[in-house]
Amino acid sequence: MGNSSLVTYTKLSPHYDSRDGKKITNITIHHMAANLTVQQCGEIFQTREASSNYGIDGRGQVGLYVDEKNASWANGNLDSNQRSITIELANDGGAPNWHVSDTAINKCIDLCVDICKRNGIDKIKFTGNKKGNLTMHKYYMATACPGPYLESKFPYIANEINKRLVNGWIKEGDNWYYFENGAKLRNAWRQDSTKKWFYLGSDGVMVRDKWIYWRDHWYYLGSDGAMYANEWAKDSKGWAYLGADGKQVKNAWIRYKNNFYYIKPDGYMCTGEYTAPCKFDAGGKLEATL
Repeated sequence: MGNSSLVTYTKLSPHYDSRDGKKITNITIHHMAANLTVQQCGEIFQTREASSNYGIDGRGQVGLYVDEKNASWANGNLDSNQRSITIELANDGGAPNWHVSDTAINKCIDLCVDICKRNGIDKIKFTGNKKGNLTMHKYYMATACPGPYLESKFPYIANEINKRLVNGWIKEGDNWYYFENGAKLRNAWRQDSTKKWFYLGSDGVMVRDKWIYWRDHWYYLGSDGAMYANEWAKDSKGWAYLGADGKQVKNAWIRYKNNFYYIKPDGYMCTGEYTAPCKFDAGGKLEATL
């Protein structure tokens, strides 16, 4: 199981329980109700009958207080403690809002992603109650923890964690992206479940309705983003043909539906013209040889 490599300070608390073989399935985020450093929080857990697995201060430092193999004394509920990794976040503002810095929240997201990957948690589900696996202290006992501000950030935290856990296609708004180990792919090809090929641009967005130039060849992506293969594409210059590998055919004859067509060196079909010794009709079909 081990602990997170993000830890910058360790002060193990004597206050913990065994997990009794229970699998880690949840993450519970608390607030410190004070602007403590990870060192100060660690000292408090030496004497106070409470603890958490981790703490994060306003500078984004990560403290370890209870090894992940053990259950902290954080949630006020033994079963919850045994199934959860608990994290205390420092506040840089007091009551009533109990603000938490962006630095601390971003580091919390980093830590949660690391916890999920190491403990086999495929997705974070924030439901606003105990049914999810991203939970609050207030779900288990009468407390205001984690405070109004941090509570308002839980949907955002869950979404950001899941973005970095995901592998595969994700739609955001009108755009499709492909993630590998939580990172958006850019300037790369990927297939979908139907084995069609798609291209991710420099911004990570799946390219649609557009020609792209890749490794000395032109390719066309349709309105659904799929690469054209063994089919025609029409643009302002005329008709182009994309071969089985998706590359634009140039200076070649092709046979399509029992008709012959000639693709000129510029990559566009001859139509209604003579290219000695051949004549083509308006649709590009070979009409006669002279």
